[in-house]
Amino acid sequence: MVPWMLGPVEFTVPGGEASLVQLGVPPRGRIRNIRLFQTAGAAGDATVQLFQSEAAARSLLTGWASEPFDGPDPNVHSVFGAKTATAGTLDETDKAYDYQNRDGSLTTAKRRLWLVITPAGGGDHTYTLSMLIADLLNL
Repeated sequence: MVPWMLGPVEFTVPGGEASLVQLGVPPRGRIRNIRLFQTAGAAGDATVQLFQSEAAARSLLTGWASEPFDGPDPNVHSVFGAKTATAGTLDETDKAYDYQNRDGSLTTAKRRLWLVITPAGGGDHTYTLSMLIADLLNL
């Protein structure tokens, strides 16, 4: 199977609060590499977590109490647990993070994942993200 590449995708988020970034990807697959680099703003750590359900990801954001997550613990829909991008960098290769979007069905599959990122400090932080998705699963 030919690998599929996301990115590089550039986005800017405010420091000190969780932000949601929608990523256009195949509806299911295996993430082999994930690379996140801070390119602007005050250098610092950031917490990142990738979700296969938009509602689960949004439940971690402040201000979404009016749309509560109707399901089990939202972390059940996490592709991987919270990770730290030390000094704005998360560079993982040779991984096997399987995912399948949980917002659609097998016939109406959504082609999205959601990154929740919380940079330390204030001001705007700009990042570049890329992912190598291989071994697209036949689920």
